[in-house]
Amino acid sequence: MKKKHLLSFVLVLGIALFTAAIALTQDEEPELPVVEQPGEGVDAESTLIGTSPEQSEVESNATESTQAALANVDGSITYQGELTDDGSPASGDYEFSFELYDDQAAGIQVGTTVTQVLTVADGLFTATPNFGNVFDGTALYLEIGVRPDGSADPLTTLTPRQTLTAAPYALTLRPGADIVGSTTSDASIYAHNTATSGTSSYALRGVTDSNSGSAAAVYGQVASTSPGGYSAGVRGVNNGTSGSGIGVWGSQNGSGWGLHGTSVTGYAAYLTASGAGGRGLYARGGSGADADIVLGGSSTSDDGRIISDPNYTGSDIFLTSNDAVVIELDADDSNEDADFVIEDKDSNTIFNFDESGQLSLYEPGVGEMVEIVTTELGTDGAQLTLRNNAGQATIVLDAEYNAGGDGRITTEVLQITGGSDLSEQFDIQNSVNQVAPKAGFVVRIDADNPGELAVSSRAYDRTVAGVVSGAGDVQPGMLMGQQGTEADGQHPVALTGRVYVWVDASYGAVEPGDMLTTSNTAGHAMKVADYDQAQGAILGKAMTSLESGRGLVLVLVTLQ
Repeated sequence: MKKKHLLSFVLVLGIALFTAAIALTQDEEPELPVVEQPGEGVDAESTLIGTSPEQSEVESNATESTQAALANVDGSITYQGELTDDGSPASGDYEFSFELYDDQAAGIQVGTTVTQVLTVADGLFTATPNFGNVFDGTALYLEIGVRPDGSADPLTTLTPRQTLTAAPYALTLRPGADIVGSTTSDASIYAHNTATSGTSSYALRGVTDSNSGSAAAVYGQVASTSPGGYSAGVRGVNNGTSGSGIGVWGSQNGSGWGLHGTSVTGYAAYLTASGAGGRGLYARGGSGADADIVLGGSSTSDDGRIISDPNYTGSDIFLTSNDAVVIELDADDSNEDADFVIEDKDSNTIFNFDESGQLSLYEPGVGEMVEIVTTELGTDGAQLTLRNNAGQATIVLDAEYNAGGDGRITTEVLQITGGSDLSEQFDIQNSVNQVAPKAGFVVRIDADNPGELAVSSRAYDRTVAGVVSGAGDVQPGMLMGQQGTEADGQHPVALTGRVYVWVDASYGAVEPGDMLTTSNTAGHAMKVADYDQAQGAILGKAMTSLESGRGLVLVLVTLQ
């Protein structure tokens, strides 16, 4: 009986809230409010008489069908009145304006101005202005303006403003009202939004404007000291089919919380999204550095913890970002030892990054294996140190060796796998017959441009300097140079090592082991035929053959 009584109460309450007629109350006799500003066709004797809430409800209910009663009710209110013109009932089309204010005479307008053209018959008319979601329990007053339809005169304002009153059951939703009932198989209050789409579709919404630190827009509490396994102070489930549905929504305009829940041993808030692509929790703070999620500490511990569900051994935690992931340490400038630490299941540190910029990677049972510091001694540059299992530093990359010095790499063995020659960077001029440099060309010292080279075009040229690296898909293994000086340039020139060189075999077929020198063909080498003349002009030793024509030959560069 209690459940039936409660549901009937809620049903009547809901109908009363959305379909209640608006009664008019006046300080004087309830017959004829006087028009202060007469307009065309409506004089100072014109009056507006409202019907009672009971009459409006009866007329409204009499026209509703069963199916219409199940449909959503919009925000319109029903206003019925009588308009007289010079003491006689008015007839015809009239333009009405309806405005709400928070004061009987002055005040501030609430909501929008609603304008309607209504047909008045024998003085009677019915209006259904829709002011939107403005009825929150605050006392409101209706101001009405009227003029004949099509008139260019200003609207005549009817006075006084009409006090809006509610149907009796709607009073249960006024601020401070209580709804109390007992039920064991259903909710004490049940709100159901049947919409399957919409960005602001709420089943239940709470808002608080308090600045109190304990304020909460929605407050939920599990009172039992032995709650069930999935008990929660506040629980929201989003079963909507669109991605914008929300299980629980809370907002707060002050320093309190938009949503607050407490539980003794269960979850203060239990959030699930059962549809594909749904999210269990969406949190967004203000602009700038305002936090989206704050993990609170306690009087005995200042730790904020995030853990995966302990009931599922295979549960993981994923962090996905469309842009950067930023971690700020010691944000309150409390000078604590602020580190970002990752530990294994035995609480052994395997990753540590502190606020000074030092990063360390550890091997449990061995010690620190990798160390990166932003400043080695506080006055010089960064340093990367790699250690072996014995804890010995085997590779050190020092950005500023010996404060103020150059960068240095210290290791026992350096293995390069990206190329096979040792090159320096040079700017290279065209040959005397204007042949431009390219990979594999032989180059010589350019006497006219100190520190630069030129494409070779003379046989047995003792100014031979090397081969432009990069031909035949064999890249330089090490590049040297000093930026901003003469020891720099655009082209890597192999000074030693293996590199492909262009050869002109018309001066003699080339076999592996042949000595190569410059030729009269621009950029091309040739087989040495005159060893006396070749002294000081030897480029290197051929490692592949070329019987005729021009082509690439692998050469071991050994300038002699």
